[in-house]
Amino acid sequence: MASIRDLLLPIDVDPIKPKPREGKVPADDVNAPPQPSLTSRFTIEIILDTICPFCYIGLNNLNTAIAIHQTQHPEAVFDVTCSPLVLAPSASYDKLSYYTEYMGLPSDRYAVWTEYGTEAGINFSWKGRTGNSRDSHKLLRFALESTPTVTRSVTVTQPRQTTTLTGTSTAASNMTLPPPNPPGQAVSYQTSMRHASAISAGSVVPSSPKTRGPALQMRLLEAIFKGYHELDRDLSERQFLVETAVGVTGFAARDIEAVLDSDEWGRAIDMLCAEVRRRLPTPIIAVPTIIVNGKWLYGGRQPVEYLVAEFERIRLGQPRNTKAATNTVPESGVGRTGVDGSRGVTMSMPDESI
Repeated sequence: MASIRDLLLPIDVDPIKPKPREGKVPADDVNAPPQPSLTSRFTIEIILDTICPFCYIGLNNLNTAIAIHQTQHPEAVFDVTCSPLVLAPSASYDKLSYYTEYMGLPSDRYAVWTEYGTEAGINFSWKGRTGNSRDSHKLLRFALESTPTVTRSVTVTQPRQTTTLTGTSTAASNMTLPPPNPPGQAVSYQTSMRHASAISAGSVVPSSPKTRGPALQMRLLEAIFKGYHELDRDLSERQFLVETAVGVTGFAARDIEAVLDSDEWGRAIDMLCAEVRRRLPTPIIAVPTIIVNGKWLYGGRQPVEYLVAEFERIRLGQPRNTKAATNTVPESGVGRTGVDGSRGVTMSMPDESI
């Protein structure tokens, strides 16, 4: 027989099951909104040209943001690769003339680059010569895979069969970024070059070949950036490229020279550049462009603080849902037919991968 207390309970209340405390949703409530799963793995593609100062700044800012996020979340893993976008195939100038005459940039742009570079730990030098960056992209791709393919760089992270220009091959295994700094160790925005950032061109003693993958590609990219933008080396000079690639990758000079001489590697770079231009949403044709997890696109030089905040939003499954495409390209490098603005561009691509 039911007690008087039982009869006084509302009919939708189970007398045996305790009532949940105010403000808490029962774990078995099927009507409760699903909780987003936390993201601990970040696949990042940075589209860039080695000739572009903003790309060097952007890479340093990205490295710093990654280091800060990994300090806060040691379980986070980042796979970072780069894809080519050659801005000036016919470039052959001294460095100052290239940026002011060929690219048509204002003379005060150097002060802007120098200021941002100092903040990012870069000591820009505007001496020396510049040239076509295509060969440097050949070597960056060689650090990622042994046979030239037109596969997107972000897919070259683990052994797989891929289509090459002449057939099929198996790509090298994945390498991730080095482990984060010990918990509690501060990471400043000015000290971002965490893996081989202090490598100067030609200063590394050749060793046995390293394992190809994202980490090796990033080390080579940083060494090329440093040699060209800080040490007055010619980006198109064969000796500089061979010395740098041998020192960083450990491959023999003859292997590096074979890549530089290869028409097949050159065709792969040309096709990858064309693929990037087709893939990116209009009007973003500038570098650097960062794509996170194939979904979130950030055009131009992004501040460290902003990237740190975005990584946290993505980790929580709640990234900023903006589609702020504009007719200006943020502080970035562009081709002669492009535009050069001052505002950042962030695009979310929730329905399809980029």
